[in-house]
Amino acid sequence: MIRLFNTKGIVIAQYRLNDRNVIYKIYTRMFGLQSYILTKGSTLHTNILQPLNIVDLVVTRRQNTNFQQIKEIKAEVLYNSIPYSELKRTIMLFLSEVLCKSIKDSDNDTFLFDYISDSLVSFDKENEGFINFHLIFLIHLTKFLGFFPLNNYSKDTCIFDISAGLFVSKISNHSVYIGGVEASLLSTIIELDSCDTCIQLNINNKERKNILYAILQYYKLHIMGNMNINSRQILEEILN
Repeated sequence: MIRLFNTKGIVIAQYRLNDRNVIYKIYTRMFGLQSYILTKGSTLHTNILQPLNIVDLVVTRRQNTNFQQIKEIKAEVLYNSIPYSELKRTIMLFLSEVLCKSIKDSDNDTFLFDYISDSLVSFDKENEGFINFHLIFLIHLTKFLGFFPLNNYSKDTCIFDISAGLFVSKISNHSVYIGGVEASLLSTIIELDSCDTCIQLNINNKERKNILYAILQYYKLHIMGNMNINSRQILEEILN
């Protein structure tokens, strides 16, 4: 007998397995990151399964199989502004790619789920100041992924060493770093309590681009390896 479970989920990605089947990667509150297979012509409302939508699921839980099944699905949260904002949709696409390449199948963390879910709901509610949301979200996501940077910024330690994850006084021969005003802004981002405070940041396009590059380098060094974020260029074009 197949057991069914009710859980909340955040849609991370989808890809076509073959002509008949589509795989959806969903980060569930109960089981962590799972892969669900849906067959072409399914009666389920698959239009709900857009990147970073928050859904309510009834799913199977079988051992020794790569793909689980969705029996029922409905929207847990209905976004009010994201579907109508090109910038917000682009930020969502970008973040879904980063999450897909950062969260591992074995991760099962209700605190991580709640952080992502609560942040997305706040993002949807923001009417202004959300242009820096992705920077704050990615930095504070590292708390749950295990490599949150040390904020020891000062006038003496004002260079962020991306490899070490802390601020240093001088550059070593092998360090990847960010300095100047971008290092100061990065320190401010680390210090912020949540994504709700992104309106407080005053960052121009050049600074935003450099800080995002540094954050992605930080992710690559600590969790993603050589994987690139393909949607970064699209995001930067929209931001410009």
